[in-house]
Amino acid sequence: MGCRSLKNVFPASVAKDLPQLGYLSIFDCGVEEIVSKLEEGLESETAVNFEFDQLHTLVLSRLPELKYFYPGKHTAKWPMLNELEVAGCEKLKILGTQLNTNNGQLDSPIHPPLFLVEKVIPKLQLLTLDTDCIAMISDSQFSSSLFHEIKSFRVVGHGAKSIDFRISFFERFYTLENLTISYYEIKELFCSEGDTANEEMYAGTLSTIRNLKLVALNNLKDYLWKQDVQVDHILPKLETLQVHFCCNLICLGSSSASFQNLTILDVQFCKTMEYLDTCLAIQGMAQLKKLMVRDCISMTEIVATEGDEATCDIIFSKLKSLELMNLSRLKSFCSGNHTFGFPCLEELIVSGCPELEIFCMGVLTHPPLLAKCGYDNEHWCSDLKNTIQEVYSIKIL
Repeated sequence: MGCRSLKNVFPASVAKDLPQLGYLSIFDCGVEEIVSKLEEGLESETAVNFEFDQLHTLVLSRLPELKYFYPGKHTAKWPMLNELEVAGCEKLKILGTQLNTNNGQLDSPIHPPLFLVEKVIPKLQLLTLDTDCIAMISDSQFSSSLFHEIKSFRVVGHGAKSIDFRISFFERFYTLENLTISYYEIKELFCSEGDTANEEMYAGTLSTIRNLKLVALNNLKDYLWKQDVQVDHILPKLETLQVHFCCNLICLGSSSASFQNLTILDVQFCKTMEYLDTCLAIQGMAQLKKLMVRDCISMTEIVATEGDEATCDIIFSKLKSLELMNLSRLKSFCSGNHTFGFPCLEELIVSGCPELEIFCMGVLTHPPLLAKCGYDNEHWCSDLKNTIQEVYSIKIL
């Protein structure tokens, strides 16, 4: 990491004999080739063979000068590889297909692609690719069956230079459970290729996803998706949602039916977010077990009331952990006159919330978790500790 003067990682004599190498990660370096060429006089007309029999994880990230795995004729085998991350390697040919073969070898073994799709992709469970690789796969005639075993997929963009990908790209992932999208200039999460309203296509494509992580999608403005999008149809099995560094969101913008199976909600470093979601949307999170909101400097309340919205009962019947950290403008959990209940809460962490004066304007039910109070922050924290320190695991800093 950070070795800008490093030009290669292994001499060929070493790389040919690494029988126990299980994990290889190279990132943010000036590497031009992973394996240096054999010294003059030791080369032969036959290809050099590299066999990484135990390598299960390979990470190649932010290597703008990387051109070759090995600059001469060679073959490479990765029989145990099941986690692959390649991003920011613009000069390296990553994936190819074995179309022209001669006794199992490529006709032109000089500078072959790093991987043959047919050999590597079907064995992977975790795959991370950037926009260039995704564009290449989308434009190629690879069989969709090659991607059926992948459980986790990460999409890494290049910020403003990102090539927008189509949601239909995920149709080839039959068993995909974990999806991360980061550093893409996406304007609407479920809007691409001119089929904005085609929710049936989205539902069929993303219906297996359980965990969704969105990082640095700064072109998402106001909400994650359009207000009329039925997220519960598109992501019916979603259990974990993480939203980090999405700096132009006002709130999540979900509906009351959006997250019926959500158990973990984690929002961090969304600097323009004013509130997490509305009362009706939060009320639909009946399965929520952990709620974490951190470093959202514009957030004034967690749950907002819209217009003339009627008062309601919001019972977090399964919530065990609540973390509110570094929310410098947070004044209350909810300013509306609603009833809140936290019957299963075991852990409460409140830290870096200097403006927090009152938990909510309405009624709090169940054990004396949060007594309605109007003290300043110092007394509020002291009172809270004295009230429930023997009942709950609590940190108020």
